[in-house]
Amino acid sequence: MKKCKLSILLLVLVVPLLSQNRVLILDGDGDYISLPNAIIDGSNFSIEAWYRVEGVGGGTEGQNLIFSQRSQNIGCYNSAIILLAKVRESFPYAYFSVRTDQSCSQALMTDPADLNEWHHIVATLSYGIQKIFIDGNLVAATLNSQEGSYATNLTTIEIGRHFQDNITYGYFNGAIDELRVWDYGLSEDEIKSRMFNPLTGNEVGLLAYWNFEGGSAVDVSQHGHDGQLIGDATTIEEALPSGELYQWGDLNHDGQISVSDVIVLINHILGLD
Repeated sequence: MKKCKLSILLLVLVVPLLSQNRVLILDGDGDYISLPNAIIDGSNFSIEAWYRVEGVGGGTEGQNLIFSQRSQNIGCYNSAIILLAKVRESFPYAYFSVRTDQSCSQALMTDPADLNEWHHIVATLSYGIQKIFIDGNLVAATLNSQEGSYATNLTTIEIGRHFQDNITYGYFNGAIDELRVWDYGLSEDEIKSRMFNPLTGNEVGLLAYWNFEGGSAVDVSQHGHDGQLIGDATTIEEALPSGELYQWGDLNHDGQISVSDVIVLINHILGLD
């Protein structure tokens, strides 16, 4: 009887696993996505993504970079937009830095996210206010009085690698999904209303959108920002958090459906829990 019951429940549990979305996997060792051209060219924008840091990033400083659009040159008056999930092991903060061709860097930091857990981040610059939202909540903000361009003499537009002054400061170690760039500052209500939902690619204000379906880095917004997977960068099927307290089938309540839930189920049926 237990064997029959186990087979039926396993079948029911595995069904949703077959229809999961795909996420980008980077191992922190030479993996990233190269993008062909500038995406942000204005003083109002947002960068949005789901991410999961799994360890120290690669490169000289172990940085876990989500997105960068920057000049190779460092220091003031060199355009740069940088979003890091984690700066380095000794300075483990999420970090959003911007710099125009007429200013020095201005940065925001927030507490680091737990390792091996999915989190949602949005970095915005809108009408002179710079913000970071984590999991739908505003966690940091500051005034920003920079003038000039964020898109002058750009040399690297990338996902997962921080490369400047001919030095790689970091390769992302973990997973990234639903990476979106907007031409305005998202509000908290907008973030919460669609952070758990995929987009069509035709949304007003959407500059670029990578959902990594099909195993590639195609820009679903159709604005031509298709990326090239470098190194061992790849995609796998994996569910993101759904926004519900517990997903159907999420038996260990970790925000995703995986083989771990099957183990929980087997232990329960065999009376080992």
